[in-house]
Formats: sequence, structure tokens, C-alpha cells
Amino acid sequence: MKKMILLIPAMLAVSALSAETIPLSEWNLPETSKKTNTAIEAVFGGEKYGTLFWGPFRKAGNAKIWQLTVKLNGSGEIQGSLGCYSEDKKRFLTRHPFSFETKTVHAREKSRDLTWYLTLPKDAGAVGWIRPVLRIVSGKFTIHQIQIEELDQMPPRKNYLDTTCRMPGEVLPDYTEPNLFAGFKGRDGGEPLGIQRELKLALAENASSVSLVSDPIRVEPGDKYILTGLYHSADLHFGNAGGLAVLTEEKAKNWTGDLEAFRPYSPLAVTELVNRREGEWARRTIQYQVPEGVKSVRIGVFLRGDPASVRWRSLYFGLGPWQQDTRSQDFDLSWHYEKNTEPLPEEEVNAVLASRPEASAEILPGNSPRVLLNGNKEIPVIYFGDAIDAARNKTAAFQEAGIDLQIIPIFRKGYYWTGYRQYNFEAIDRTIMENIRRNPRGNFIIGISVTPYPSWAEEFPGETAVNRVGAQQTSRDGRKNLPCYYSRVYQEQVLEYIRQAIEHMRQQPYFKAIAGFHIIGNEDGQFYYQVKYGRYMDEAYSPAAREPFRAFLRKKYGNDPEALKKSWKREDVTFENAEPPRTPRPLDTFFWDRSADMAYWDVSIFMNEAMGEFAEAMCQAAKEAAGKKVIAVMWWGRGGEQFVQPHFAQTHVILPAAGMDLMGGQPGYFGERNNGLTSYYPWIPDSLRLHGKIPMIEADFRTWTTVYKSLQQDSHVVRYWTPDSFRNALLREAGRLFSVGGGLWFYDMTAGWFDDPKLMESAALVKRIAAKLEKNDTPFSPAEIVFVADEDNFLATTEQLHCWNGPNFHSVRKTQRAMMRSGLKYDFLYLSDLIAQESTHYKVFCFLNLYHVTPEIEAWLDTLRRDGRTLVFVYAPGYSTDKGLDVDNISRITGIRTEKIEAGSQKSVFVDSPCTQGLAGKNAGLENALGLVRFRIDDPDAVPICTYTDGSGVSGAMKKFPDYTVIYLALPSPFTPAFLSRLAGYAGIPVFNRTPGDMFVHRRDDLMVLHGVEANTNILCPPQGKKLYDMTTGEELPANSDSTVEITLSPGETRILECR
Repeated sequence: MKKMILLIPAMLAVSALSAETIPLSEWNLPETSKKTNTAIEAVFGGEKYGTLFWGPFRKAGNAKIWQLTVKLNGSGEIQGSLGCYSEDKKRFLTRHPFSFETKTVHAREKSRDLTWYLTLPKDAGAVGWIRPVLRIVSGKFTIHQIQIEELDQMPPRKNYLDTTCRMPGEVLPDYTEPNLFAGFKGRDGGEPLGIQRELKLALAENASSVSLVSDPIRVEPGDKYILTGLYHSADLHFGNAGGLAVLTEEKAKNWTGDLEAFRPYSPLAVTELVNRREGEWARRTIQYQVPEGVKSVRIGVFLRGDPASVRWRSLYFGLGPWQQDTRSQDFDLSWHYEKNTEPLPEEEVNAVLASRPEASAEILPGNSPRVLLNGNKEIPVIYFGDAIDAARNKTAAFQEAGIDLQIIPIFRKGYYWTGYRQYNFEAIDRTIMENIRRNPRGNFIIGISVTPYPSWAEEFPGETAVNRVGAQQTSRDGRKNLPCYYSRVYQEQVLEYIRQAIEHMRQQPYFKAIAGFHIIGNEDGQFYYQVKYGRYMDEAYSPAAREPFRAFLRKKYGNDPEALKKSWKREDVTFENAEPPRTPRPLDTFFWDRSADMAYWDVSIFMNEAMGEFAEAMCQAAKEAAGKKVIAVMWWGRGGEQFVQPHFAQTHVILPAAGMDLMGGQPGYFGERNNGLTSYYPWIPDSLRLHGKIPMIEADFRTWTTVYKSLQQDSHVVRYWTPDSFRNALLREAGRLFSVGGGLWFYDMTAGWFDDPKLMESAALVKRIAAKLEKNDTPFSPAEIVFVADEDNFLATTEQLHCWNGPNFHSVRKTQRAMMRSGLKYDFLYLSDLIAQESTHYKVFCFLNLYHVTPEIEAWLDTLRRDGRTLVFVYAPGYSTDKGLDVDNISRITGIRTEKIEAGSQKSVFVDSPCTQGLAGKNAGLENALGLVRFRIDDPDAVPICTYTDGSGVSGAMKKFPDYTVIYLALPSPFTPAFLSRLAGYAGIPVFNRTPGDMFVHRRDDLMVLHGVEANTNILCPPQGKKLYDMTTGEELPANSDSTVEITLSPGETRILECR
């Protein structure tokens, strides 16, 4: 066994004769760090991928395992790895492991030894030399000594994570830091509960929540901890929430009360748990960083909602790494690249291109828009290739699965757009041909990134994104000097790059295979908001946005300065000096006050509509430059998601225009895409369909083939551990989108995400289902109930500038969970489309967010008050008026007398009424925690539907008028599946699934999609004269004598049924 000690500096030589002293000069020294007489002061310098310290070269020899040990003081995160080089030292091969293992350290006084065990890549024979690498991810350290040692075998690692129980197929890391959680005390005095002995939480009939809190656990301020555990349930229902929590001593004193208390703004997503099959477990993981001054914490576990029970076990709380755990170190990424298909010779490819027809694509409008690809109608199912290195794409594998419409990303910053009006066309050609040489008969969409080149901000300093105090912003992934989205200079350069790049492509043989363009850029490639100051969105504060903002104001106010002054309530404001207000609006309400806050409202409108105009201009530029029919794609929309500003410009900009065709989005985070949940539509899907736009869900699914980061990331993004769980999740997402006229793309984000025959079988199955549905060419007949979102009112609330979720998030996004589990066929439309289409055939109109009602909308509402219709209003209809916030206007709009009451819990339960039969005592709605603004119904002529549990009165009621009925629900997210089913029955609307609770989507007349949430026996009612066929097997499902079909689902199971 050989050992080398790398001492810093040389004067610290160890007495061992075998030790080799390495001169300090052989370690690189980044600018942010410095040498002292005894150590290196290593400081994180803000680099995107961390601050790197490279050690000296060492001959790799025959060693396969290296032990790297660092003695240091300090606080932050540090990673260790090996740099691998060729025999002549000239060629860098890789770093290994590819994902560094992160260690979190808080050793301000006493030094600490950190150890990494590092292996060489599988093809270690190509490695001639190695260099130890340290990467500072955050903080600063004083490094005293580094040792590297060759080992014959890997020493055993002590794992404090319980591995005796896990999710099916789950790969667990080794947690070498002790488990500080000692378990909850059991009443029998036996082994503590929650570690290897199960803990059961049961919610009784009359209880609203149940929780348990551990004894104190000693912690260090600043340390980063992981809390993880397994749970099982089979009887969770709509609205049940639960999970784990880390509590300070202060919070633990009244935690049960806190679970029921209102919050000014809600958490991102309700903490939904999932049902699982008998013997199967699910995992919940959270991260926790100890605040300053906190010396001890407690672990809490809770359950709330309607009666249910959950079992917990294998809880761990300790310094498990937040990122890059031991699985990252052990994961061998190279096998994904080895199996890639070899490209065909270029001469052969050019011959194929010369003989093939010209690729073209356009949207075929109609009742159900389709992509017309080379003259053939298609429901789009697309392969989206590796965003990092296009040479790694699996174009041939997906083509064999029938998916030959594929996206080639040319995304690398500074690699293609290299300078002001400078472009690397050779690199563009090389990247595109890398893919086409593997599938020359395929059809391709070229992804063009318009993120500017690295020196752009230095060349155009006045055009960057800054916050309200003038500070430059850093993106979520560490990029600096961001462009201002509204800069005319930036926009003009982007349009020029798009035109020049496509005009160059037109001259190349491969252009015959190109059928479209996908424009991406900046924050996450999706033009998310990128400038925040505290909790406020500051996109409009750049000097570059000043003139575009003023031009927007001139247009809005008809170039009338008096109208601007009157709206902003400022005599000194003009079109020449108007700027976004620099004082943050206090977080004391959800709603902008139109009598005082129009400047804030105008900023919000400007940011969204100007960004929409830029997006439309980019799509149009690509189409015009192509010189043939092509489609334009962007990540865009998000009206149903309510979490991606500034994308809310559909009704005024994107939908009426002809530029953007396909609009991409993800199926949720924070566990929302887990099997056993519904997720949500990121768009308002029926409005997209009406305007000839196609929503595309992104299957960026992590599986056992995907690089590991941490258990928390597995929980946040969701990792599917088995072919069965992947297949059911994929079918759920594909089925949901096909049902509303959408499509799906497989995003192979960093190579090999679908590199398994079982995964490709599921991909091919989705394509076959799409092809079968396309042949049906079935129209979308109108539903009898419509859920209505008003895009103008997305910007009526403070949540769009405060970057925090509020009423729209609850009313538009969370409400979808009840909609998709109601068993109903429904439409989901923007208000403007409902009015424009003169769609008055519906029996029930559910208005989700009519916070501000214009005279024109009010007049239109009056036309609905007849013919026995039911109008349902949610939360605060008409509360925002031109004269201020006025609860009396809610009474006027609804016809039900309402009053505002003090802030408090909005938790409500149903009472007996004509539309709530059998629901009395059940919880109303989902996670109604937004108690900052509350309303109470005080109308003797109205029949109560639900009441506040704190005794504050009626929170929902119905009132019959001679020709119509009004239901007013004073809760942001008031619906449950059972309530919607009862409402439909009351209004005489068909219920297609008589047992609401599981996900059921039936929008296309020929398609029903189910996913097991509550795992019911679903009693389906096919359209008259139709039979049901399983689209995965072709099997006809047997019907009962009354023509109903019964399907019992397992938790997380998906069934896609054809009606014919």
C-alpha cells in the first residue's frame, strides 16, 4: 500500500520516511483564495460549478481505489474527486466520480478530517495520470493537510440509514453521519417508534389532525440536515395531508395549533401523501438548515383531513448530504455513452438527404389541432435530446420506437452565439449532423438558445437585469450579468441571431430534415423571472426596460397624461418620467387596490405582455427565416400552473397570434408527479385547443438510469424506481394530454435517461396510443360544466409581484385536483374565450378568479342569469373595484349578502344542502390556509353549503332565483371531488364516473383516462352506445346489464380506455 501526503506548506513535513512532500506551487490557487505560512485559505468565489483546487499529477498505476483525506477548519460545503488524464497528460478524460460527493462542514474552531473513497472509471486502462480535486461549493475553509492513499479494496462504510426497508427498486445511499433521531417513545416502553419499529398515526372521525413530536435533538447553527422516512397508507382521501417536519423548540410548543392556523401566504403545495399497495412504501424527505441561535430541534410527524391512517418507519435525521450522496459517487455514467448508435458515414447520409422529401410541419387547426408533418396528421410525441451534448442523443433508439420527430438542442452558452453578430456556424452544423447521421430519415426541430454569450453584459452594461436598488442579479444556477428581457438591444440581437442561424441552415443539405424550431433562453431556458429583491419580482427595474415600459403606458392610456395621473394617483407622473414604484407594497392583502396600487398592477401587466410580445417575435422570426412551413415551440403558457412569471400573456398576445405552435411545460414538482397523485395542467387547455395551440407535457422523468443527487431530490422531482411505476406515470401524463388535444416529449436531459429496454417499451406504447387516437379523428363535443379562469385577474393579486402563491394559485391550480377526480366531463377555459365563443350552452359555470369585474363582464354575466343555469363564484368575486376593495360588491355580483371578517382559519366543513347530500361533516376544499382576507355569508335567503370550523359562520351558500341559481364559496380552493359530483347531479349533468376519488379525465369523446389515487372500484358510464377498450392491450372491458363498466384500480395504476 502506497501513501503520499500532500502538505501545505512543505514545512509541515511528516516524519514518515515514505511520505512525499509536494511543493505548494503545484496546487492551483483561485483568485478568491490565498496562501498563508501554514495553510491555504480556500474561499468559494461564486463560480457556477464551484471553486476548484487541483492537486499535482500522480501516476495512476494499477490502483483502483484512492482514499482522499483533508484536514481543515471552516464552514460550508466541499467536494472531493479525481481528475483523470491520458498517458501523455495532454488530454483530460473525465473527473471521477462524475458527480462529486458533497460534505457539509461547520468546524469553526476544532479542525476536522474529511475522507472520500474514490474509484477510477470503468475503462481505467485509458487513465495514465490522476490529479486530486477539491471543489468549494459554499463557504470558506482553512486547509491544513491533504493525504492521498492507494487502497487494495474499499473499506466497509458504516451506514446509519435503515436499509432493511425501502420503496420497490429503490437504491439507497450510505449515510455515514449518525442518525440523531432516537425515535418516538412508545406507550409500551419497548423499542422507540419510527426507526425500525412502525409508528401509526390514525385520524379519528371527529378529529381534524393528529401529530407527534420527539424529544429535543442537539444541533449546530448553520448545519444542513436531512430528514427522511418511509410511510404506508391505503385509505387516504382527497384533502388528507401529512408528513415530517423539523421544529424549533419555540415552534414545537404549539405545533398542533400551527397546523390549523392561517398563513398570509400558503406553502408551495399541500403536503399530499400517496396510497400504496399492500407491502409497498413511499418516502418523504426534507432538507433543513439550522437557523442562527437554534441549539436544538424536535422531529414532528402529522396527519390531517378526513379520517385516515398512516404508518411510518425508518426515520433518519442527520448530516446526510444535501447534494451528491454516495450513490452519485458510485454511479457510472459512461455506460450510457458506450451504447450510443454509431453515426453513418457523411456521404451516405447526404445521399439519403438528397433523395428524401423536404420535411415540413404546420398546425392543422380545427376542433382538435394537430401537427401536419410532411402531409400526415399527428398527435405530437417527440424526443427531446441531451441539452448538454447533442452527440449523446438517442435519436436512433427513439426512431426505432416510432418517435421520429426529434429536438436537437444547440444550447451551449457562448458556443454557437459567440459575440456581437458573431456565430459559430461550423459548430451548429457539427451538432446538427451528429444527430442526423444517426437518423437521416427523421424529422427534426432545432432548439436554439438565445442566452447571450459570456462577454455580452460587459459589452452592453446598460442592458442587463438589475433589481430596484440597481444591483446586478444572479440566476438560480449561478449565472451573472443576465440580460434584461425587455431590452430592445437584447431583443434585436436575439432576432438577428435567429435569422442568421436559420438562413445558414437553409444552405445546408440537412435542412431537408428540419421541420421546426424550439426557442429557449435565460432562466432555466424558459424565460422565467430572474430578478428578485427579497420576495419581490424586479424584472422591470433595469434602465433598459424604462422606455419599453413608458411605451406600454402610452398605449394603455391612449397617450393621455391625465389618464395616467388619475390612474396612478400622482400629479407629478408623466410618460417621460414614469417608472415602476421602488417601495415594496406591504404584504397586508392579496389584492391590489385599484384606487391606490395601479402603478404596481401596470408593472405586472407590462412584464407579462411585453415578454409575450418578445416570445411571439422570436417564433415569427424563426418561421419567416425558414422559408418553408415549420412549427415554433417554446416552454410557455403556465396559466394553469400559476408559478412561472412572466408568462401570463396568452389571451392578449400569444393565443390570437400565429407564431407559437407548441407550448411546453412540466408535470409538477414537490412530489406532485408522484404515482398516486393527479398533478395539474400547466395551461388552460381548452383555450389552447380553440386557438390552434398544442400543449406539450415534458416527460423529464428520473429513473434508475439517471444520475443521483440526493434523497431530497428524488422526493422533490420524483424518481421512478421500477418499469411499472415509470409506465404508469408516463401513461397518466400522456393520457391527460391526449385527452385535451395535447402531446408529450421525452426529455433526455443529460444523456441516457431512457437508456433501458423497459423504458423504451413504454415510450413506444405511448406512440402507438397516439397513432391509434389520431386515426379516430374524434371531435370534442362540449361539456355541460365549465371552469373559468380570467387571465386579467391573474395580475389582480399581489402574488405575481411578490413571488409567492396566493388566491390564483389556490383557485386555478389546486382546484384542478378536485376537477380531475370528480368523475365529470368538463371544459376549462379562459373567460375571454368563453365570451368570444358566446358559449352559453353550459348548465354550470364555475368562475374561479373573478376578483375584478369590469362593466362589460358584469353585463355578460347578467346574460347568463336565466334558463335554469347555476353560476358558481369562488372566493372574492368583484372584491377589487375601481374605487378600492369593497366586500359589498361581492354581494352585488353574487346576489348573496356577504361581509368581511377578521383574519383567521378558512378551514371549513360541508353541511347538509341540496348539493351536498351525504357530505355533512366532511372537509370542504383543499388546503384553505389563506386566512388573511376572509368573508362570511350573512344572507337569510341563502342555503348554507359549508361553514367555518372556528365558528366564524357560513363560508359557502346557494341561493335560488326565479330563473337561475347562484352558489358562492368564500374559499380560495373550495371544491372536492365528491362535492363536484353532487353538484353535477343537482344540476342534471352526466357523471361519467360514479365513484369520484381516482383521477378521471374524459375530454375527448373517444378517450377515458384513469389513475389510481384512492384506488376505488370505479363505476364508469360510457357515452351512449359506446363500449370501452383497454388501449394497452386492445381488450374489450365487460359491461354490466346497465351498460356501466367497473374497474378496480391499484394505487398508482393507470388505465387508458378507448370509447367506440
